[in-house]
Amino acid sequence: MRKKIISTNQLTSVLTPDILVKFPGTSNLSKLSPADFEMMFGVKYQPELLIEPAARAYISKEAKIYEKLNTNLNLLEKFGKQLDEGYIGPVYLSRTKNMGWGLFASEIINSGELIGEYTGLVREQRKEDNLNRYLLDYHPLDHECLAQKKDCPLNNYSIDAQNVGNYLRFLNHSSKNANAGYFYVSYKEAFHVIFVASRKIRKNEQIFFNYGFMYWASLRSLGIVPVERGVKNKVSRALSSLGFY
Repeated sequence: MRKKIISTNQLTSVLTPDILVKFPGTSNLSKLSPADFEMMFGVKYQPELLIEPAARAYISKEAKIYEKLNTNLNLLEKFGKQLDEGYIGPVYLSRTKNMGWGLFASEIINSGELIGEYTGLVREQRKEDNLNRYLLDYHPLDHECLAQKKDCPLNNYSIDAQNVGNYLRFLNHSSKNANAGYFYVSYKEAFHVIFVASRKIRKNEQIFFNYGFMYWASLRSLGIVPVERGVKNKVSRALSSLGFY
């Protein structure tokens, strides 16, 4: 039996942007419909976050606590309307030399501009999740409470974009060339993970972010390691200078 899924944007009209792809051997961008996207990648295109009902009440409670901590309210003021619309920046998908498909800028994206929201299905973590390479942690309250030395409930939820998601599931890892970072924003009784450019991203430049130590630690037993190692990530410092931390 299929589980009922709750959308976080039931009261607004979320737009599905043109899905742009550059196919190998071509220089032009092609438009895909959501159905084409699903057929090509085996992934349902989802412009907004989905939450399993079992997680909804708990996450709603956490989001309210997060709001009381006054965390990232400036981001909500800046990007709230774009979140409502399911905004995705000027990007397209293209094959890379050694990373499969990647996300690229179709126009210049200036430092501090929104790239988009990471969407997928919010669900509880599972034992087999170390085999899933499209999970993003969904527990910002843990880190914020530790930083502010407050007692807050802990959760074990993730955003799973393996079978349902948008453009941002194709973001690849780089510590040396990372040009984007992500933030949690509490909005409509849920957390939203948004990606922001940490520096000016040139047209046709691939967009990267640093997956972090824990991601690669979970894959080490499978013999999967990052191409780049031992390179200090400068994204947090860059975003801090823009006032995002």
